[in-house]
Amino acid sequence: SMSGNSKRPTVCGLTCRSPRCAVDTPYEGNVPKFSRINVWDPYKRLGISHDASEEEIWGSRNFLLDQYAMHERSAESIEAAFEKLLMTSFRNRKKSTINLKSRLKKKVEESPPWVKNLLGFVEVPATVIILRRLFLFAFMAGWSIMNSAESGPAFQVAISLAACIYFLNDKTKSLARASIIG
Repeated sequence: SMSGNSKRPTVCGLTCRSPRCAVDTPYEGNVPKFSRINVWDPYKRLGISHDASEEEIWGSRNFLLDQYAMHERSAESIEAAFEKLLMTSFRNRKKSTINLKSRLKKKVEESPPWVKNLLGFVEVPATVIILRRLFLFAFMAGWSIMNSAESGPAFQVAISLAACIYFLNDKTKSLARASIIG
């Protein structure tokens, strides 16, 4: 029979316990449960600070898994927090890009004066000019490969020389100087 004031059912004076989840039922004695299973913040769940290094994260994970390995839900909670931090770290590394222009500028600024003078002689043309020249010389290279057996490279070399003179004339604004340099 059931007693009126008690919340647990009793049968013949014996108190019956409510059924528990099979995951929570220990096979070997009293297994410790992880107290921060329901903590949302993965850093707090693992018991580390937000600026913890990767070694500290791994160490905390391994320590907690050693302590709570027998309790499946605890181990799953620890692994979930660890994986969340690992994926966040991976995404941050993937997002970070290396800015080569600023690195090169910094290297040039830190370099000796003779390197700065040497780099002062080199001019970097506009992207449109580079692409125009790239297209022309790539076309001539492809044409040379396709027609290499017919007449030899003499015609392609003459076209390349004319292109060099044209590009130098475009830069120097003097056909005579471009012809001499080319």
